[in-house]
Amino acid sequence: TISDLDSSWKPSIICITGDLVWSGTASNFDAVKLWLDELLEICELDYSKLICCPGNHEVDRSKAKKIPRPSTASEADDSLETPIASHYLEPFKEYISFCEKVNIPTLELGEEKSSLVGTCDINGIRFLVLNTAWFSSSVSHVPSGKALCQLTVLIYL
Repeated sequence: TISDLDSSWKPSIICITGDLVWSGTASNFDAVKLWLDELLEICELDYSKLICCPGNHEVDRSKAKKIPRPSTASEADDSLETPIASHYLEPFKEYISFCEKVNIPTLELGEEKSSLVGTCDINGIRFLVLNTAWFSSSVSHVPSGKALCQLTVLIYL
């Protein structure tokens, strides 16, 4: 475990690249907070040194499944123009609330602030967070088994 590491080694930043929780419910985020609190304490860090990228498990699938899925990458790009429409943000409501509650650094996407996609500088390092779970529902919704590109988002970065 991390508590068994040499005490002289401590990370200066922790990056979690999706799937903090099993499902995007408030109770799941309450549980992961306890784990993260312990991890950060062991590492002598706080939430300002934590970068998180949401994945498909941070989505409330009961809400996500009601959003029509684009059938092409071009349609996906059009769907995710900034500002990002509220119906795409809604399935991530609990994740966004969790990030705000524990003060995970806010990401910047052009003029927009976000917990879902963008860049953030910590300790002189720029992190890029690209959320690949916008249209999460099931693999059958992904054309030809490929993730949908976020070209519109990349333009702002």
